Amino acid sequence: MLSDTLWEARDGIEHYEREYAEEFREIAPALAKVKTVLRAMQAACELCPVGKSRNRAWQLVGAIEALDTTALTRLLETPIEPAKQNRKQPA
Repeated sequence: MLSDTLWEARDGIEHYEREYAEEFREIAPALAKVKTVLRAMQAACELCPVGKSRNRAWQLVGAIEALDTTALTRLLETPIEPAKQNRKQPA
C-alpha cells in the first residue's frame, strides 16, 4: 500500500537523522519539510475518498499540490557540468 511506503520513507529519514545527527544537522530544516509532505500524503492515502474524510483527504492533497516546486524542478533538470581540472602538462 502506498501509505505504508510513505511511512517507511519517513521512518528511514528519521533513522538516519538519529544515527547521523551531526552530519544531517545542516539539512535538518529541509528534511523536516520533506517529512511533513510525506506525512500529509500518507494521511491523504489512508483517508477513505468518500464520506466525511473525503474533504480532509483532498485538502491535504491540495496543500501538497500548492507547494511551489518550480525552482526544484529547474535545478533537477539542469545538467551538472563536471568540474574541469587544470592539468598541467609535465615539462
